[in-house]
Amino acid sequence: MAKILIVDDEPEIIFLAKKMLEKDGHVVIAAKNSAECFEKIKDETPDLILMDVMLPDGDGWESCKKLKENEETRNIPIATFTVRASDNSVDRSFRHAHADAHISKPFTKKELLKAVENLVGSK
Repeated sequence: MAKILIVDDEPEIIFLAKKMLEKDGHVVIAAKNSAECFEKIKDETPDLILMDVMLPDGDGWESCKKLKENEETRNIPIATFTVRASDNSVDRSFRHAHADAHISKPFTKKELLKAVENLVGSK
C-alpha cells in the first residue's frame, strides 16, 4: 500500500484514478493545482506523485522539476500524467522535468496499476 498524491485539475480524472488505486489498497490524496500540491507535500509525504502537466496555475513539468531539485522531495517518484503523448512531451517529462515515468491519458486500470507498481513496488 502506497500513499499517492494525484495532482490534476479534472475532477473526473481524480475520481477515476482514486477509485482504481484505492481498490488496489493505496491511500490517495489529491490536489487540483501546483500550489495545492506543494502545500499537501508539507503536511504529508507521499510515496508517489501523479502530476498532470497542464494545470491552471502553471506547468506541471516545471513543478515536477522543482520537486526533483529539492533536497526534501527529490526521492519521491513522480509520474507525469497527461494527454500529451507525443515524443516531444515524453522527452520533456524525462529530460527536462526529471520524471520517473510518463503515463498517458486515457489510461486503463492495468496500465495505471502497473506504473504504480513499477515506481513504488508493493508497499
